[in-house]
Amino acid sequence: MPKKAKELTARAVSELKWDPKNVDSRGNPTPTLRPVGGVSRLYLQCTKSGSRSWIYRYSFGGKRSKMGIGSYTYLADENSEALTLKQARTLAQHYEGLIAQQKDPILERKQEKLAVLAEKAQAITFQEVAEEWIEQQTGTEWKTATGPTRCRQYMRDYAYPLFGSVAILDITYAHIKKMLNQKTVQGKHLWKESNPTGERLRRYVFNIIQKGITNLGKRHSHFNVATYKNNLDVDFSSPSTVHTVEHRPFVHWEDLPRFVEKLIARQDRQPKGGRPDIDCLIFGMLCCTRSKATRYAEWEDIDLDKKVWDIPPHKVGKKTTRNWEVPLHPTAIRILKAQPSARHKTGRIFSTLQGNAFHDKALSTLPPSLGFVGCMHGFRTTMNTWAKKERWDKDTRELMMQHLEESSTHAAYDRDEAMVEDRREIVNGYEKYAFSKVRGKGKVVPTRKKAS
Repeated sequence: MPKKAKELTARAVSELKWDPKNVDSRGNPTPTLRPVGGVSRLYLQCTKSGSRSWIYRYSFGGKRSKMGIGSYTYLADENSEALTLKQARTLAQHYEGLIAQQKDPILERKQEKLAVLAEKAQAITFQEVAEEWIEQQTGTEWKTATGPTRCRQYMRDYAYPLFGSVAILDITYAHIKKMLNQKTVQGKHLWKESNPTGERLRRYVFNIIQKGITNLGKRHSHFNVATYKNNLDVDFSSPSTVHTVEHRPFVHWEDLPRFVEKLIARQDRQPKGGRPDIDCLIFGMLCCTRSKATRYAEWEDIDLDKKVWDIPPHKVGKKTTRNWEVPLHPTAIRILKAQPSARHKTGRIFSTLQGNAFHDKALSTLPPSLGFVGCMHGFRTTMNTWAKKERWDKDTRELMMQHLEESSTHAAYDRDEAMVEDRREIVNGYEKYAFSKVRGKGKVVPTRKKAS
């Protein structure tokens, strides 16, 4: 049995200090261990700097060990992890009991900490996992601020109020069912009447729950209740049966010359440079590019000498790993040179009169304002249907739409430099047709590649 030290009072312990005799062979100070009694093997460690902490020394399995059990404090403080003399003795008595049970106190403490961490991990809430998942997607899956902003708004509107504070492993089928049966902020049934929103929300929640159960090592033992197939499909009809895809409205190709005529007439009534929105719309129409790629086009991607707009993958507007070359018609080049930004040829090409980027609605409202059904994105359909009527082959038309094939066969075909010139030919013919009424000429039929 170890020799019992004299049991010191709390006041006596508070006066214990470092012993100047405690130095090593080089004269460097070493800590002083002061036995405090009351429990065998409990010491107060004092250093020259004045810091004090509790040490428990013991022998187990023929090996001597010591472990720090906390810093010292004279008065108990619930906001501090420091231990008073009474608390240190209680903890030391616990370790004495473990030794009596043939258990190593250090190993037992490690296991207790792991158990506490595991319990905390099990209690991680849906909202905590959701915010972490959203941050991970930002800048990777979501290239712009629209993605995380929309996801967070969906979470605040439909998910967090129901189970944001619920542990990720405690979310049930009932939670998801209640979420999808909600009314939207517009008063529609989330799944039946606003299915694109409901399905997007379900996918968000599925990915968040999947991340949570994967982080907890429960991927193979815990079912993701936001799964649709063989799960939610019991109570919720397939998206294809409750939602009909509405294609973007577009100006019919036969109406295009008349539309362009009215568009140019409206532009001519304004002071020079007064309708940059019309310039942006015509440029995108001739390039057959997506709305966002057009509105945020930058000078660094334009090669006026080669008459090519070389769009990087992240600006194409579709997931791809390749740059995309768009042939520029002389009219498109004249539009570029007419922009105020052409003076320095840096930054964004098209801007409002106030210097801001265009919103898609600003361009999409132009056709209706002139009495035509259509939107900015719809001009891609207009180009495609005109080219089909002109009997351009499908591959060329697909390339005009930037429908990129990543498979080996089509990818090789897409990289053929001649395809850029084929597309330049189709753009030239399209421009002549679109502006035929503006120039007072009849329709000009371009030289074209016939479909085989």
